[in-house]
Amino acid sequence: MKDIKRFISKLRENLNIRLYDTKPKAERFLDNWSIFMVIAGLFSYLQYHGFPHHDIVNAVFVYSFKSLIGLQILKYLVGYVYSFQPLEYFLRTKKEATLLIIFIVVITLRLFGFDTVYWLGEEFNFHGDIMLLRSYMNQLYFLFFFFMEISRVSLRIPTINLPPPTLLLMSFFGLIFIGALLLMLPKMTVMEGSMSFFDALFTSLSASCVTGLIVVDTATYFTVKGQFVIMLLIQLGGLNIITFATLFALMMKRNMGIKHQSIIQDNFSVGSIKESKTLLQKVFLFSFLIEFIGTVIIFFSWGNNIVFHNFRDKAFKSIFHSVSAFNNAGFSTLSNGLYEDSIMFNIPLQLVIAFLIILGSTGFPVLHEIFNFYKLRTIWFNHWKKFSLNSKLGLYTTFALLVSGTVAFFFLEQDFTLKKMGLGNQIVHSFFQSVTTRTAGFNTVDIGSIGIPMTIFMLVLMYIGASPASTGGGIKTNTFTVLFLSAFATLRGKKTINIDRQSISFESVDKSLLIFLFSISIILISVFLLSITESDKKIIDIIFEEVSAFATAGISRGITADLSTGGRIIIMVSMFVGRVGLLTLAYALSQQTISTDYTYPKAKIIIG
Repeated sequence: MKDIKRFISKLRENLNIRLYDTKPKAERFLDNWSIFMVIAGLFSYLQYHGFPHHDIVNAVFVYSFKSLIGLQILKYLVGYVYSFQPLEYFLRTKKEATLLIIFIVVITLRLFGFDTVYWLGEEFNFHGDIMLLRSYMNQLYFLFFFFMEISRVSLRIPTINLPPPTLLLMSFFGLIFIGALLLMLPKMTVMEGSMSFFDALFTSLSASCVTGLIVVDTATYFTVKGQFVIMLLIQLGGLNIITFATLFALMMKRNMGIKHQSIIQDNFSVGSIKESKTLLQKVFLFSFLIEFIGTVIIFFSWGNNIVFHNFRDKAFKSIFHSVSAFNNAGFSTLSNGLYEDSIMFNIPLQLVIAFLIILGSTGFPVLHEIFNFYKLRTIWFNHWKKFSLNSKLGLYTTFALLVSGTVAFFFLEQDFTLKKMGLGNQIVHSFFQSVTTRTAGFNTVDIGSIGIPMTIFMLVLMYIGASPASTGGGIKTNTFTVLFLSAFATLRGKKTINIDRQSISFESVDKSLLIFLFSISIILISVFLLSITESDKKIIDIIFEEVSAFATAGISRGITADLSTGGRIIIMVSMFVGRVGLLTLAYALSQQTISTDYTYPKAKIIIG
């Protein structure tokens, strides 16, 4: 036995020596192979789910997946041969090894006459086409490999020689473009043929930037597959596609380098690199748990006024609205959204949607703090310990905006949208519109019928928007609060901005002022251009549309679908800049700047 072990060890040593010079090339080949597997897998899925089916396509689809799995086995064996520590390689890739062993066992059993897929169909009383079941099994099986390859590809993100703001920008460009191509597939819409590229691009951009403005009816124009793509774009855009790529790496137990963690640090405004990995895990835990709970509650809150085709239809609509609400997107699978006659007075449904919006717009660092049991326990038993100033500013400002919006809507809309409602419905509708106006895009009243005073107040709510590092838009609550405190301190003649026994740096004030000037400039320029391209429309409707697009609020006074080509382009640019531009600007400002040790003489400028 010892001689055999010694012989195997010597054989492996000789093999390692022979392969040593070619190992770098082999590793590059394996890395590139991961990219190929991701692209090939995507192509196969699109072929099956995006185009009409017939027997030849189904057969090609099944064999293509088998070929990819066979190539995956070959890749694994090459990786094993080139690993100089086989045991470590096996432990590191035990998930892939398990899947490959299952595949080999299934193929071996079939060679001996035992069809595993057919046996499973009989066990679970599947009476459909066995070829279709085999296709589903192949897809599910390959999906595991697909996620593993994505995790490997995601590890190459830090090697891209681009700063985090630019990388974020490019990721959104890619997400929007791919989303548009997916929506153009024939099986994504109920119309014959493909959706036009321009409409698909508008819809993809609106979904990826979690805005909610639409040029076609999401409920009637898209199939369930098309609506699923929109929901996927909302989820990826709300949490950021780079964040998802990093999640796959963590799920596969890949190590995150310093640069990888710094990207997450910039993305979620984390205080230190050490916290980035923990917060990232909490982001997905909070997101999926909240969306799951929201889905369950929405499922049982529809009432009896809406007729669903079956259980699957009801479940999908519940998931879609939960994801759309938490990510502050405002998309709905109902033609009139929550303004449908059958549910516009469904108070439980409105409240759960409202609270999903609030949680999504609160900001992940704040959720991480207020749902931290250890933190809450420490504060409870040690009264001198408090929540961070960042959390306090976000929560207090959010509460103030919600209350002021509710009160304003209740009193200003008595002669308009609330005229024929009872007191209870008036209060709930006022609260819901105060919540959704800031970033979400849902509506339970006719937005076009809202009076001018409340419309102006809604412009302010949309412009301020959600809290930092959240799924919402706007200039953010903390930016608004810092500007307000700065102005208040200046009026009182103070040279420092003090709050909660802490001093806000003038660097934060400068960043807030820059964001304010940047956003106002973009809005004014866009309104000016829209007044030229949309000269037949009311100026208040144009201003409302632009602020809604830039703040990614997604509420419209009914002019989105009627915009000219030029007007749609302006709105698309506003949505993209409002979602990505402010984030990119904020991240860019967080980078280190070159400072000097000298100063020029102070100049006195007359102000006012």
